[in-house]
Amino acid sequence: PSQITSSADNFTAVPNSRCTLFNSDSGDYKCVTIIAVKRASAAFSLLGCSFMLLVIWLFRKYTSLAQKMILSLTVAALFDSIAYLMGEVIPDGALCNFQAWWLTYFDWCSLA
Repeated sequence: PSQITSSADNFTAVPNSRCTLFNSDSGDYKCVTIIAVKRASAAFSLLGCSFMLLVIWLFRKYTSLAQKMILSLTVAALFDSIAYLMGEVIPDGALCNFQAWWLTYFDWCSLA
């Protein structure tokens, strides 16, 4: 755990902040693990969305309505994965509000 908590500065913006998920230190291994898993899955999602956009652009598959819907959902998922890559345990403020808006907007875009 000491190696995990020493690398917590890579995942949390404010080293002495509180982890709101478990009401503990931001260097707690649980918070670090959750943030690492979230960022890893967002990175895979970003790669998948980029691949989908490349395939759609390469084969010009956006002529029918269903293909246009796949294109728009892929763009929404791309921006959603960017938001999850940005996400970390940060205190309240303008950046926190922007991330909350970004996540909410593109989550709803993916669902709609």
